[in-house]
Amino acid sequence: MAGIQTAFSATFNLIGDINTIVQRFTAARNIFNLPPEEIGIGRQACLTLFNPNENFIFTNKQGYSLSHNNAFLEKPLRGRVLGTIIQNKIYLNQ
Repeated sequence: MAGIQTAFSATFNLIGDINTIVQRFTAARNIFNLPPEEIGIGRQACLTLFNPNENFIFTNKQGYSLSHNNAFLEKPLRGRVLGTIIQNKIYLNQ
């Protein structure tokens, strides 16, 4: 199963438009009638950090899955997820 790191980069390779990707990746909030996340003073952070200009080859070392059958292994991808901020904790990808 692809994580956000692979899913974002693979989708960015296909679509190429960040606004469309953000809309698609966050559409489930509307389906489940969840309010949009807001950035503001005193609010819990819930963000994904990414660099849309970074190109890389996806390898098993970058994934957290124990599976070795990811369709994107050894493929060039564009747009790297750098990490996430969830409930004011920062998780950076290595």
